[in-house]
Amino acid sequence: MKKILSLIVLAGCASADLTPMPEAASPFAPVKEEAMVESETELAMREAIEGLDNAAITETPKQEPEPAPVEEPKQTSSDIKDKMSISGPSWYEGIEIGAGLGVPTGLNIRLGYRHPYSNSFWKNRFGYRLDYNTIDPVWNRFEARVNERIQDEVEKEVNGRDDLVEGIIFDNASARADVKGRQIGALIDFRPFGYTWGLGGLRLTGGYYFGNMELRATVDTPDIMVEQNFEAELELAGGGNATVMAHVAGDIVGIDSVKAGIRLNARGPYLGVGWDIGLIPFMRDTLHLTIDAGVVFSKQHVVFASIPEFGASNINNTDIRISATADEAAFEDLFNDMYARYCAPGQQFNGNPFCNQFASFNPNITIDINQDVVDQFLLDYTEFIGELNDEVQYEVRNAVSDANDELRDYPYFPMVKVGLMWRF
Repeated sequence: MKKILSLIVLAGCASADLTPMPEAASPFAPVKEEAMVESETELAMREAIEGLDNAAITETPKQEPEPAPVEEPKQTSSDIKDKMSISGPSWYEGIEIGAGLGVPTGLNIRLGYRHPYSNSFWKNRFGYRLDYNTIDPVWNRFEARVNERIQDEVEKEVNGRDDLVEGIIFDNASARADVKGRQIGALIDFRPFGYTWGLGGLRLTGGYYFGNMELRATVDTPDIMVEQNFEAELELAGGGNATVMAHVAGDIVGIDSVKAGIRLNARGPYLGVGWDIGLIPFMRDTLHLTIDAGVVFSKQHVVFASIPEFGASNINNTDIRISATADEAAFEDLFNDMYARYCAPGQQFNGNPFCNQFASFNPNITIDINQDVVDQFLLDYTEFIGELNDEVQYEVRNAVSDANDELRDYPYFPMVKVGLMWRF
């Protein structure tokens, strides 16, 4: 712009009608006043040129637009956690609290700690937990319903069956069950993938558990039908003993409860696998779904059962038959002893058909003690009840022993748990 204006002014000067200067005059010639004064046109032109120069000097430079401020990216919880891990985590960071349900363990409560994210390879992979299980709250919720089902099964599978314990049949039994169990474990979690996204929740777990679980069934006031063969050693009135073979078939009524159950051992080393699944996207340490499955390498589980002993008053509708063992002389001694007690002239059962068996001794006979004589026989030969009790308990012990022999090959306590966990 400045150059254009300068050209316009110069062009104007060139075209101006200026008066030519006169020929040189004498130095002493008078100078005209008009020649010493600039014309108005020349003055205006000079001022215009100076104004253009000053304008060029004072011209305000063109301002460039200021750059737009750069918006900082928003920080996520994980970014904040990473920055905090660099500067040092808070005292509570990494603490885990959770609860859930397990099979067969019931309610599960866990308290643990996982090292917050750091530059350490090993810290990113280890965590520690205390694990507590109890079946009590779950069992209390379902106890009544379960016992109704158990009673139905007792009617189908127990009452009237003769193959549960050899020579013993239960009938008219009412049953109820009870379950108790608590376990506590100290565990170490190893996460092979550390904090890798998508895989950091996988963990391998090892540790040690303490505790057990007991399932107990109680059969109240059952009728027990007994049919047993056993050796009985009976005391004779005249002194000495006689060992004979006894066959007893009858009912045992009015006894205390019969109890049976299994005690599952949950004490031993534990190995398992688990997975923590974050439920809030892009937030590493918040609410998680936890899944655990593992097994305790425990000691042997134990089956137990108890049938209370009974007396003569508990035996009803009973048929007792006695025969000789290899010792025929002892059997003859018992034969003579029973005749003297019951069938000799003046004795209680003299003339009763029962006494017809004592007309003459034969080592091959069987003395049949009918129902008329049973009660008196059991009172006179009280040791007979003890021998019968011993035989019943022997059969029960055999059944329990067989069950425990089978359990010996399975010294494991498995557990599967699902729950929710919050990590700070």
